[in-house]
Amino acid sequence: MIALSQSCDCPAAVRDWLLASINITNQVASRCYPDGMVPQGESRDRIVITEISFTPDMYLGGESGSGESVLQIDYWADGQNKRAQAKLGGELIRNRMSGYRGALNEFVTAACCELVRGPEVVAMTPTDGSASQRYRCSSDYRIRHTTTVPDFS
Repeated sequence: MIALSQSCDCPAAVRDWLLASINITNQVASRCYPDGMVPQGESRDRIVITEISFTPDMYLGGESGSGESVLQIDYWADGQNKRAQAKLGGELIRNRMSGYRGALNEFVTAACCELVRGPEVVAMTPTDGSASQRYRCSSDYRIRHTTTVPDFS
C-alpha cells in the first residue's frame, strides 16, 4: 500500500492558532471549523477553514518535509445589520495571519503566511424566504509549512 503525503492537517493548526487569540475567541468562542463543515442549524458567528490545495516540496530523494497550502478562511455572521461584524471578524483573522512566521501548533510550523486575496464581505441571499441576511468575509492565504513525509512502509 502506498502512503500519500499529508499536509500535517494545516487547517487544524490554523484553527489552533486563531483560537489562541482572545480577540477572536471573544467573537466565535470555539466555533472554528477546519474541515469546511459547519453543524446543521449553526447561526452564530463562526470561522470556516477550507484547504484549497496542498503541494509538497520535492527534491531528488523525494519529499523534503515542507510544503505549501492554500487556505480559504471565511468569517460568517448571520442576521440583520451584521455586515460590520463580518468585516471585523475578517480583519481580526487578517491581523492574526498575514505575515506570521512561527509555530501554529505543536505539530506545524509556518515559514510564511501570505494574504493572497481579501478580506472582502459578501452578502448571501437567504434561501428560506426570511429577511435574515448572512454575511461572509472571505480571505485566501498561502502558507509555507512543515509537513510529514511518507515512509512507504
